[in-house]
Amino acid sequence: MSAGENLVAGTAAQIFADLADPQSVNRGSDGAWKAPLWQALAGAGLTLGWVPQAQGGAGGDLADGFEVIGVAGRFAAAVPLVETLLAGWLLARAEISSPDGAMTVAPMHPGDRLTLNPDGTLRLAILRSARTMGPRHRLSWSKPGPAAWQRVAVSRATPSML
Repeated sequence: MSAGENLVAGTAAQIFADLADPQSVNRGSDGAWKAPLWQALAGAGLTLGWVPQAQGGAGGDLADGFEVIGVAGRFAAAVPLVETLLAGWLLARAEISSPDGAMTVAPMHPGDRLTLNPDGTLRLAILRSARTMGPRHRLSWSKPGPAAWQRVAVSRATPSML
């Protein structure tokens, strides 16, 4: 483990200890502790750790992100940190800037598939509500609904997806 990874994990641990300790979480049945925790994580660059600095992220490597995920797991904090890290990474790979706030990644319709290929790339097969973004990307989206959710799915397109 490098000194940088220790610094990242130490920063995450301090934030979680300060804002997501079990007493605070159990006392706050309304989930009011989540917003300050999320703001602190985002302010420290931990929510977009896998997004390059040129795209507004922290520019960390995968190991840094997994260190943060390990800390979050020890606190069992119910915030979408892993989902946001992954969504930011996917958007960065497609050269799309990440929006502010929490994000998630999921197939959007029955039959959609998100697959991790043996070479480490992701393949997203979208059956409807899709459009091609140039020759190399495919995007699927839905408009914000009553819960203000916005779903975006992006991948490098393969010939079978176009």
